[in-house]
Amino acid sequence: MTMPERFERTVTVWLRDEAERPFPDLLDALLERTTTTRQRQWWSSPERWLPMDTTYRANALLRPGFSRALLIAALVLALVGAVLVVGSRQTRVPAPFGPADNGHILYSANGDIFIADADASHPRVLVSDPADDYAPVLSHDGTRFVFFRFTGSSDEFDVLAANVDGSDVRTLTPAPMNQPFFADWSPDGSDLLIAHGRDGVSGISILATDGSRRLRDLPTNGLSIDAPVWLPPEGREIMFRGSLVSITGLYAIGADGSGLRNIALDRPDNSRPYYGPHISPDGTRVTFWNDQAVDASEQHPEDHKSEVHVLDLSTGKDLRIGYDPASRHELEPRFSPDGRSILMVRFTVDPDAASLVLASADGSDGAGRQIGPPMDWQSSGSLESPSIEFSPDGHKVLLSFGADRRIQIVDVATGAVQDGDYGDFVIWQRVAR
Repeated sequence: MTMPERFERTVTVWLRDEAERPFPDLLDALLERTTTTRQRQWWSSPERWLPMDTTYRANALLRPGFSRALLIAALVLALVGAVLVVGSRQTRVPAPFGPADNGHILYSANGDIFIADADASHPRVLVSDPADDYAPVLSHDGTRFVFFRFTGSSDEFDVLAANVDGSDVRTLTPAPMNQPFFADWSPDGSDLLIAHGRDGVSGISILATDGSRRLRDLPTNGLSIDAPVWLPPEGREIMFRGSLVSITGLYAIGADGSGLRNIALDRPDNSRPYYGPHISPDGTRVTFWNDQAVDASEQHPEDHKSEVHVLDLSTGKDLRIGYDPASRHELEPRFSPDGRSILMVRFTVDPDAASLVLASADGSDGAGRQIGPPMDWQSSGSLESPSIEFSPDGHKVLLSFGADRRIQIVDVATGAVQDGDYGDFVIWQRVAR
């Protein structure tokens, strides 16, 4: 029997039984309440905004014999309506992957977690503590976030969670974690994967987000781990960049720790591959950059050139995208929320600057197009690792160069740049459309 059928049968029986019972005498209680309760203000009654003939109902409608049953039925219907209204007001959440609307912006500054409006205005402290807090990471549904609290001991942090309004702050880790440097929520929000220092190399652990403090390590056979993420859409596997001695590749492992497998290994041309892997929203492709060895020159003083690729995980097809022969480096790629475009950073020699570039994920638009003005990235001291985030709707880009510089929001269509607060580890909340 379905839930609606059970509900309908229960209400029918209840109405019949209640109609046969004597109506309770509530007059005394009613008088007591009305003599101690002030009259409602005139504006609180919608009936006062309407003509009298739209609200008046003749007493002839309440014929003897079924007035009590009709009153009870009305009460039940009102109760059911209230339940439906409350249910309809429950917070809607977006799907874990793909485009969503832009919510608040979260970031860390001065050892606290801050929140600002979607346009970077009205910054305010969200979580404050005498200890230093860093790097908020929002869940895919935008309702919760985790952050890292420095314990005061060298390179050790607790992982804490909170609701997006800053309430219900709680510690998730059973003990401080050594050198955590990467975190990603599972699609359903039940677990958090964390890359951190472990046994002299970096490894992956899965941490429950329900407050039970369950933590388990994934067996990665001695591989040094970087950039682990849950593979969309179900999150049954975790993809990561792994290195062992001089061999680097992309790997996947089951969320239960089984089935460690190789996705792609070093290419035969001896490039340094698979930096900064980012998975597409549908889980079918991964974008990354390679450092291709080249002869030292004025254009390439580092003896290598960075180039952006997209790898199809099912066919193994490797496509270079956004290529500009005059560039010095192209790096830091990530997919747009709809998976159609790749955002990257392009460094040039003349002028000596860096720019955001948007290119088609299928390579159909060649070198792509520049977004916004060139930027002085090197002055931040974090040339290879600025924080770059698409807005959930894909129409804007968040830039952060560290806590000593302002957050910037770049409009993808117009290139207009808007400054926000000083902050680091910036992330944009996803909300339902």
